[in-house]
Amino acid sequence: MKVNCICKFLNDISVYSVQHLGWVTAIVAAILALTSIVFSQFNERSIQKANDIARDIKIRINKDEKLIESYMVKEDFNQMVYLLTNSAIYKKTLFLFQGLSYFIVFLWWLSLFGYISDAKTFADKVLIFLSTILISIPFLYLPDIMKLFNKNQPLKFDSKDQLDIKEVVSFFKENTPLKESIIISDFLSPRIKVELEHRNILVHHIIDIDVVNFTTVFRIQGEEKRVTLNISKDTSDTKKMFSVRPLEDEGATYDNGLFTLFKSLVGSDVVVFFCISETEYTSYKGKIKFNEGKIEISILNSSNKTLSASNYSNKNQLVVEPNLGESKIYKLLDRLQEK
Repeated sequence: MKVNCICKFLNDISVYSVQHLGWVTAIVAAILALTSIVFSQFNERSIQKANDIARDIKIRINKDEKLIESYMVKEDFNQMVYLLTNSAIYKKTLFLFQGLSYFIVFLWWLSLFGYISDAKTFADKVLIFLSTILISIPFLYLPDIMKLFNKNQPLKFDSKDQLDIKEVVSFFKENTPLKESIIISDFLSPRIKVELEHRNILVHHIIDIDVVNFTTVFRIQGEEKRVTLNISKDTSDTKKMFSVRPLEDEGATYDNGLFTLFKSLVGSDVVVFFCISETEYTSYKGKIKFNEGKIEISILNSSNKTLSASNYSNKNQLVVEPNLGESKIYKLLDRLQEK
């Protein structure tokens, strides 16, 4: 029954509807061509400008490695990232071009039945069939050809147009003599600020460049207690704010002496682990200080400390471990999502 319905539908396709398809195809093809040319040129200029910035960063750092921590280099790098993320418009245009091209091919192969049914000779049928193949070839292969353009950008982004930490490290290691530990400490500069707001503790995670897919572990060793903060970042946002909540008490929002504990740890030994994975990380000696009502924890220089598996796996948690007694675990909740 279904086969008969399909056959009847195909036999009902007339030359009249095929002529209408031809007019529509001509209009759509013209719009696609114009749009693709405009956005391809825009994307090409953006990539060329980004390559110029990348080349300038490379030259400056190779002349003076200390410039890696300068504001100008970070500003230029962020500008390069901004230019390359604009290519998302081009990707959407290319997706539209590809989808419409394939749909046009599908419609023309349907129209083939309308023309063949009206063909008077075998030669007519052969010519109609070959003509349909001819019109299909450009629409099938042009999207793939367009994908080959604009491939020489200095940074690659994921499907969500986010910049992976590995891409940043790879960029500097390929273009400069900088070590990974210096790239992370002086260029990315991960750090946190802890403040008390209406008896709620807020943790601000700050990094100078907008990257994703890494975990930062801050470990502060006091005389009687050790505090470990694990912040995992998998979404694009240079600043991220967390509120601290006890793991076993969903309704608790009070400080309960935690901020006082942080203040008592000022001047204690700090180790910061910047992790790409559980086994791929760099460790640093850090510092903790009290400044303008906030606790600030940042990186000083490289160290050779070892990261424990538990410190890495406790994603987005704050753990207080006393010398005697049970540990207290807090969860870090995204402040924006919480609101």
